[in-house]
Amino acid sequence: MVGREVKRPVREASQPGEIILSAENVSVQQGGVDRLKAVDFHVREGEVLGIIGVSGNGQATLAQLLSGTAKRADGAITLFGEEVGDLSVPEIVDRGIGRIPEDRNHEGVIGEMAIWENAVLERIPEFSKNGLVDRSAGVKFADDVISAFDVRGATPTKRIRLLSGGNMQKLILGRNLLNQPRLLLAAQPARGLDEGAVAAVHERILNARKNGTGVILISEDLDEVLALADRIQAIVGGRLSPSVDAEDANARKMGLMMSGEWADQEVRDEV
Repeated sequence: MVGREVKRPVREASQPGEIILSAENVSVQQGGVDRLKAVDFHVREGEVLGIIGVSGNGQATLAQLLSGTAKRADGAITLFGEEVGDLSVPEIVDRGIGRIPEDRNHEGVIGEMAIWENAVLERIPEFSKNGLVDRSAGVKFADDVISAFDVRGATPTKRIRLLSGGNMQKLILGRNLLNQPRLLLAAQPARGLDEGAVAAVHERILNARKNGTGVILISEDLDEVLALADRIQAIVGGRLSPSVDAEDANARKMGLMMSGEWADQEVRDEV
């Protein structure tokens, strides 16, 4: 498909740092329905936490919560050592959280806008003077992203809709990772990409981990999660399983967890 041999990067052993995000007993209601039900999780510096599940089990709601577009019904979230309320999208960005949305075309970019405009889209105040966007600063930033993340076929003034899916995704990665965020939310980061683009995206996520960024990887691709995550939790019906270390995880075990086996066991234990 890509005309060359592609090798996906390999996750190396590491020693994660301090907890930078934790959620305790967090629930979210949408349209009168419990989408997340008393979930608990945490992620450390230099660690990838994988959230795996079949589509429709609460992954989108979890991503919305962590992106600042969904509100909690209950529970507590601690971010960088401080208990926080419901944060808005600008507050999420200001606090050093990068976001790779699930749908890059509808949530990640505005197709008719230039690449440089999309590069600074979430950080307008940083690229503004006297209430006007500083075009020259935005173009320079886009140039830096294009160069550092090998966004092929791109120039700062080109409309972003003209890029391939893989290069569009690399631009989204670059605008988030160039300044090394403390935390990265990656929702379905390699969905719909060819093998070469998948390898490039995975390499960037692992490089961010190596540089100390904590990563929450939300994916429906079990192979992806097994390859990238240090710890894994399954999401079923809006509930999160206990975490499993990568060394103890395999396709069979995680497949059973994705079917809710752990939840069934908890019910039996309660009885």
